[in-house]
Amino acid sequence: PVSFIVCAIFLLNQLHMPEFYQLQLVPANPQRTYRQSRAMHLMAALFLWVYALPYLLQWPAEWMMALGVGLPALMIMGVALFKGSLLKEPHTNRVFRILETAFLLMGALHFLQLNQVGPSLLFAFLACVLVLIWWLESRIMQAQFVTFGDEIIEMELPLRTRRFAWKDLQAVMIRDEYLTLSFKDGYIRQWQFASSFDGEQEGDFLFYCQDHIRMHQDA
Repeated sequence: PVSFIVCAIFLLNQLHMPEFYQLQLVPANPQRTYRQSRAMHLMAALFLWVYALPYLLQWPAEWMMALGVGLPALMIMGVALFKGSLLKEPHTNRVFRILETAFLLMGALHFLQLNQVGPSLLFAFLACVLVLIWWLESRIMQAQFVTFGDEIIEMELPLRTRRFAWKDLQAVMIRDEYLTLSFKDGYIRQWQFASSFDGEQEGDFLFYCQDHIRMHQDA
């Protein structure tokens, strides 16, 4: 009778067990990332001022180009200095990065037409750097999750998505809103996550993990 009850409880747990669990990771030092992002916007604005300067010096003969480059540079600098909170919104930040990249490429072509190879290469290089930063920010500024599925654990990180096999794990632990993965080779990884568990849900999650570790060890 005891074994029957244990089997019944196990089967009930299996029936109510979700197909996967997903935990949201807490970004590491978001304020530092935000400050670095603002600094790169300011750098782009400064180089746009360098691009606009020859036209400003020829005012009013070159007023159209002076305004066409100077106003975007002024807007980018003003937002980065005084309205930086707008850049925390991923879509707004992405629009500014596209604008900056486009104007830097225009600057590169402008200097190339003047046979100024050095400034042209510098502007082109900075445009490529902004494209890379744009890609990184698109990952960093989005919510990042770790997904515990039937076959693997998939973790979204700023530079790449990592995958861990259940068969390589020894234990999954949660303590003080920190997720710890302990591997058979003694390697331990730890991340902070935004906890949405109550006591019972946390127990169900840990049971889910231990059950999958056991199943993949037996496979």
